[in-house]
Amino acid sequence: MVGIGRAASPGAALELPFAPGDDPAGPRGIVRGPPMGGGEGIGVKRIGIVTRPHTPAAADVARVATERLRARGIEVGADVGTADSVPGLAVMDRAALVGWADLLLVLGGDGTLLHAARSVGATGLPILAVNLGGLGFLSETDPSGLGEALDRVLAGRFRIDERMMLAVEWSRSGRAVGAFDVVNDAVVSKGAPARMVRYSVRVDEMPVGTFRADGLIVATPTGSTAYSLSAGGPIVPPDQPAILVTPICPHTLSNRPLVVGSASRVTCELVETGGEAYLNLDGQEVHGLREGDVVVASRSHATLRLVRTDGRDFFRILRTKLGWGPDERTPC
Repeated sequence: MVGIGRAASPGAALELPFAPGDDPAGPRGIVRGPPMGGGEGIGVKRIGIVTRPHTPAAADVARVATERLRARGIEVGADVGTADSVPGLAVMDRAALVGWADLLLVLGGDGTLLHAARSVGATGLPILAVNLGGLGFLSETDPSGLGEALDRVLAGRFRIDERMMLAVEWSRSGRAVGAFDVVNDAVVSKGAPARMVRYSVRVDEMPVGTFRADGLIVATPTGSTAYSLSAGGPIVPPDQPAILVTPICPHTLSNRPLVVGSASRVTCELVETGGEAYLNLDGQEVHGLREGDVVVASRSHATLRLVRTDGRDFFRILRTKLGWGPDERTPC
C-alpha cells in the first residue's frame, strides 16, 4: 500500500494490524526498519524532492539542493508540483517518486511533511525534512543548514529516527468504511458551533466511559506536541510506546487525558452528534460521521522514518520550539 488512505469495500471485515496484546515494537516500543546507509556507494543514489506547492521560497531551496546533489553525482527527481518550479528534473507522480527514490527531501512546514508521509505510507522511505514553515517540530534543519545536512547524508553520517504511526479504522453499522494511517492524530469532533458530541470510549474493549465534549483526539507520541497539546494533553517523548487519548473541551472536568500502551486498541463510538460531526486525520483529510459510527485506533505497521544529521535531543527541541529557555550548562 502506497499512500495513507485505504478505502474499504462495503461489508469488508476490518483486519487488525496485529493480534490484540502483541507489541510489534519490541521492548523499547520502536519499530525497527531495515538499516540504511548513505554516501557514494553506501546507498543514497536517488533523491526525490517534494515541496509545498506554489511557494517561491521552497522552489528556490529546491533549485539550490538540486545543483548541489547533481554536483555529487546524485540523481534527482520530483513530483509534478515540484518539477514545475525546478526545470530539468525527472518528473513522476508522487507514488512513482516514492518507489524510485532512496530518500525523500521535503521542503515546507510540518503540514507538507505530514502530506509527504501519507504518500510514503508503509514503504519505509526515509525523509529529510527542511522547515520553511512555523514551528517545524518534525523538521531536521532550515534552509541555512541544508547544505551541511546533505553532505552528512551523502557521507553516511546520519541516523534514522523512527516514529510510530496509528492505524485508524472507521466503520458504520458493522461495515468497514475506510482505513487510514496517521502520523500525529485522528480526531472525532463536532461540526455545529454550539453543540457538543457524546461518545463512548473503550480501551481493548474495556469500557472507559461515555462523555460529552467538543471531540476526542487519539494521538501518537509524535502528535503529543500537535493538536493534543493545545487541548491540554501531555507531552510524550517520541520513542515512548504509547497512545494518547485527549478530550477536547470536555463538559465534565474529571474527563482528563489518558495515556495507554502502544499495543492497545482505542475505540470511540459516536453516540450523539447534535448536528454534524467529523473524523479528521492529521489535519489533512476530513470525513463526515454519523451517530453510531465507530472509529478504532491502534498501532500501525507503517513507521515514519526521519533522517537526523545532528545530535539534538528531544528536550532541546522543546526548549527551542516552545521557548522554555536554554540549558545554561550547554548553550543552544
